[in-house]
Amino acid sequence: MNQSTWQAVLQLSEKVHQANHELIHIWQSEMLFRWEWWVEAAISVVPWILWAFYRKRESTSRLVHAGIWVIVMCSWLDFLGVCLGLWVYPMKLIPTIPSFVAYDFTLVPVVIMTLLQYRPQWSPLLKACIFAAATSFLGEPLFIWLKMYEPIHWKHIYSFPIYAVIYLIAHLVSRAKTYDPL
Repeated sequence: MNQSTWQAVLQLSEKVHQANHELIHIWQSEMLFRWEWWVEAAISVVPWILWAFYRKRESTSRLVHAGIWVIVMCSWLDFLGVCLGLWVYPMKLIPTIPSFVAYDFTLVPVVIMTLLQYRPQWSPLLKACIFAAATSFLGEPLFIWLKMYEPIHWKHIYSFPIYAVIYLIAHLVSRAKTYDPL
């Protein structure tokens, strides 16, 4: 890497640092402990508590494995969308994470894990379409209405195939035959 490229990277890194510093200041003064913050905090915790009580206990490892895969994919895709300017989150539970914590780390994985164990004989494609439709056309508009999500260069229909694929891969992960006793 030449010296001018190195300097450009350092300057951009400083801009990112400054933007994060400003965001933390706004978060502390304008977001922390507002009703939206409390809603996101509740959405981040309550579904996990409910899932812990109602999950199929003997399938916990399989479900958690699929759930972790979902968390990684959702948070990575969400981070990519924010970086590309496709959407923004005006409210943040945690100011240093660009993704929507409640959605990526709780709602999407917990709903998918619940669907995986509920009516396992149903077609995974049908469940994927139901999940994708509900998430894209009900979940996203709800969070827009709550002013927690704002699409900039994104339409709900774009999310449908992504959510369907995420569900289908989680289904495959949860059905892996590689689980053996330690």
